[in-house]
Amino acid sequence: MFGYVKPEVKELRVKEHTTYKAIYCGLCKATGESVTCSARFALSYDFVFLALLRMALTGEVPDFDTGRCMAHPVKKRPYAKGASALEYSAKASALLTYYKIEDDVSDSRGLKKIKYKLALPHGRRAKKKARGLEGLEESIRTHLTALSALEAKREASADAPAEIFGLLLADVGSYGLEGGAARIAAEVCHRVGKWIYFADALDDYESDKESGSYNPLLMAYPDDPDTAREHMLFAMAAERNRALDALALADIADGGLKNILENILTLGLSAEERKLEKVNEGSL
Repeated sequence: MFGYVKPEVKELRVKEHTTYKAIYCGLCKATGESVTCSARFALSYDFVFLALLRMALTGEVPDFDTGRCMAHPVKKRPYAKGASALEYSAKASALLTYYKIEDDVSDSRGLKKIKYKLALPHGRRAKKKARGLEGLEESIRTHLTALSALEAKREASADAPAEIFGLLLADVGSYGLEGGAARIAAEVCHRVGKWIYFADALDDYESDKESGSYNPLLMAYPDDPDTAREHMLFAMAAERNRALDALALADIADGGLKNILENILTLGLSAEERKLEKVNEGSL
């Protein structure tokens, strides 16, 4: 369900692209240090966005350094360090990944179930390392339980489950923040969370149809795939614009971070929508 929220790189300035890559590498390093090395393999673009958003809203400025890693052992690369947003995003990623794996074990069958069971001990170790976020963990559990219950009823509308997932990410985005920063982070992540749920439903339409897995599009539009695609893309565009409106309320001092975030919410998400539209033409 993760991995959609990323920039349109070709539209970033060189310095902005360098900053984005440094935040990505910094989050990867923070995950290895704060959680586990294996948790680094679950790193997604969505949590880079989370780290960027929290830095921009709080005015936190990371330090930058260069170094090598397992993925890039030859040439040193710049990476961000020393920012609480990186450690927080690493731990939040570990928590969400664990509960997502746990949910996949319950919902899957056959080889997929075996694959998720094998991943569960790694996720459990990462979750144990993500200490200090007990309130967030409780929120994640509560929202995912509600989401699972709704999906078990085979809800015929994408709005209700997307709302639950959006509220979950609102809590993830705003946890530990105060005042305007908390409110803006919650609203941005609420809208991005709904966008992610809609994107995932559209992306998984064909595979869910073959496997018989729950998908609100299959329930709502079993005989009208064109309308399903049209409505979902319209809903995604609406949530994207609401997230951008919420971000516009923030007084962000770092113009580079602001430009990166705006790039993601406009060009990046729009590019993902076009990919999903193209992939599903003729299959939906």
